[in-house]
Amino acid sequence: SCGGAGAPADRGAMTRPALPARLRTVLGRRLIRLPAVGAAIAAVATVWDRLPGTRTERALAAALDTARATAAGIDPLPGRVLMFNASLVPGGAERQLVHTAVGLARRGAAHGVERVVVALDSPSEGGRPGVLTAELADAAVAVEVLAEAEVPEAVRRLSARLPGEAAARLRRMAAAILRHRPAVVHAWQDSTAICAGLAAAWAGVPCIVLSGRNVSPRNFVFWTPWMRPAFRVLIARPEVRLINNSAAGAHDYADWLGVATDRIGVVRNGIALAPLDPATAATARQRLRARLGVPAEARLIGSVFRFYPEKRPLLWVAAAAAYAARDPGARFAVIGWGPFAEPMRQAARKAGLADRLHLLPAETNVAEALAAMDAFLLTSAREGTPNVVLEAQAAGLPVIATAAGGTEEALREGPAALADPTPAARAQALAALFADPDRLAAARALGPRFVAERYGLERMLDETLAVYAPGLAPRAAG
Repeated sequence: SCGGAGAPADRGAMTRPALPARLRTVLGRRLIRLPAVGAAIAAVATVWDRLPGTRTERALAAALDTARATAAGIDPLPGRVLMFNASLVPGGAERQLVHTAVGLARRGAAHGVERVVVALDSPSEGGRPGVLTAELADAAVAVEVLAEAEVPEAVRRLSARLPGEAAARLRRMAAAILRHRPAVVHAWQDSTAICAGLAAAWAGVPCIVLSGRNVSPRNFVFWTPWMRPAFRVLIARPEVRLINNSAAGAHDYADWLGVATDRIGVVRNGIALAPLDPATAATARQRLRARLGVPAEARLIGSVFRFYPEKRPLLWVAAAAAYAARDPGARFAVIGWGPFAEPMRQAARKAGLADRLHLLPAETNVAEALAAMDAFLLTSAREGTPNVVLEAQAAGLPVIATAAGGTEEALREGPAALADPTPAARAQALAALFADPDRLAAARALGPRFVAERYGLERMLDETLAVYAPGLAPRAAG
């Protein structure tokens, strides 16, 4: 439903329910099963975002200025960091949020960080047994679920410029900011970044970090017409820092928003996955293969991803079938969850892979599963920096992937590890890989080093602290 009266009435107005949201309401999960939906939404978004939208943008900027002028914000506490995200459902962004929060809490006052709090719309971990929440608790990072609370009338008027649920999220986030008085607000992913960014800008938070984790929203079904004007209002403010986890993602956001590329910083992911020692890896390999009925001599090709359209799960199954025709002993395993699980099983049965393709639950131990694999295959159409590609290389696995977003940047072999997005091309790339013992040996020897040097956790924390600088406390001695 729409926000308050007096909202702009032009077709870019943010108070109108977005077409994708209305379609999702009507069609539910069936919407994301349609192969053409993502491409159609991207096409609509690209055209819509290029229409004159200055009236919407000016209206939101004016509403923010009015809110700042008519209601007092906070007296921020230096070194206090408040992070926002929708939930801790398994995904790359959620994993990086936890790495960041835990790492900053560990660095502590010696690096200007006094306290870290994570605020979520939902406590859900998608059916997992609280793994990420437990990691935060072990590091003494407070986790809270956002709730409705009293906020100044000026904040309500500002929130009325957003569609219904986004308006409610902005109010809940403003209430959390009033309660915690952070000097740094770090918001993860697009809708969250907009709502938290506007709330923090009203409150006078001196350092507002908006973290994009992929290419821009115009490439996804969740795009709505209010996103671009809102991001443009925020990125124009000096206290706001928009960052991305890949150069490709930063470039796409800059192009979408019509700003210089250097206005968007790049903080690459940090990986904390400790390699298994050889004995543990060998035991894990034998155990999982025995459980799945995979012979010791068979090649096991695997992956880890959400079963959603942008990951192209049915292409993954088709590529597996194409390779299986070349290698009758090959087996396949994918860790993940999502609405495409059953379509993947159906495709596997149709291709004659029902007893050779294993879909493993999201709570499967990834490090142990990687130890059982011989190669890692990713078929995504869009990516920021895929954590799973980094984890696979850290485990010494060779990777075959697609040129999608920041994927090429995350590959030690660069273009040599990319294949055209057809089943036959994927099968040929895998066959060529297994026929080249030097490439396999290089993956084992050089992959872990590449990830440690380019995607190390401590490097990511150093770069994050540099972005946070305006909101950090004076460093404690020692």
